[in-house]
Amino acid sequence: MSSIKLIRTQSNEEIIAEIVEETGEGYVLKNPCVLAPTEKGLGFFPWMPFGDLEGFVLPRSEVRYTVNLKNELRNEYANAFSKLAVRCSVSLTCNRFDM
Repeated sequence: MSSIKLIRTQSNEEIIAEIVEETGEGYVLKNPCVLAPTEKGLGFFPWMPFGDLEGFVLPRSEVRYTVNLKNELRNEYANAFSKLAVRCSVSLTCNRFDM
């Protein structure tokens, strides 16, 4: 099982993450992030930028609910965390780089 979900926590945080596994303890998350306003609209930012979240399990007791993302947002998330990202400069020339 691997799906991208919007997770509402008991503290009312909204986390977007790939749930790679559900265990008896909770949800194993990959690339958890939050949406925040930027000069260009909304952007993805790490949920806990200074923590090592590899294999992080969010306890079930801390989750109010999970919902599917709208297609457009799910696609943006998937593109942001793909192995290959494409960035375009203002002049519309594209540069590829591995993350």
